[in-house]
Amino acid sequence: MSSYKMPQSHYVAKKRNQEIVVEKVERSEGRSNDCDQVQTHVHEFLGSTMLAAPPQSEELLHNHRFAGVTGPVKPIPGGSHVHVICTNSDFFFNHFHNVELVTGPVIPVRDQNDKIIGHVHAFSGKTSCNFFHEHRFKGTTLIQNPIAMT
Repeated sequence: MSSYKMPQSHYVAKKRNQEIVVEKVERSEGRSNDCDQVQTHVHEFLGSTMLAAPPQSEELLHNHRFAGVTGPVKPIPGGSHVHVICTNSDFFFNHFHNVELVTGPVIPVRDQNDKIIGHVHAFSGKTSCNFFHEHRFKGTTLIQNPIAMT
């Protein structure tokens, strides 16, 4: 018997006053799982943080790496969409950091003939504060469905 417990909440992205906000939504009583949802596309992502160190400890100046796959599409007003990124960084000197954010909307990717061949999403933010410091980061997702020839 599995000990996995379905999450009691999920996140919904909404555009409010030119800003994308994510709201936590509690699971409704009558719904036991998300198996009836249609899978949408996701993106791979990878990045490195900026250098940082705990206060008065410049000898511990370092950065972290992170990678993963975004959550599925979260539609926003205007016909675009965003994705949630939630992962941990790599481990350095007894600590790691959480990376949690909502990407920006779609950025079309064009080939040398100006044909749109897919899209990416930009992101930026700060990691969780661990070991008395945090790191800034910025990046983009990789293109969705990179092996499709459309």
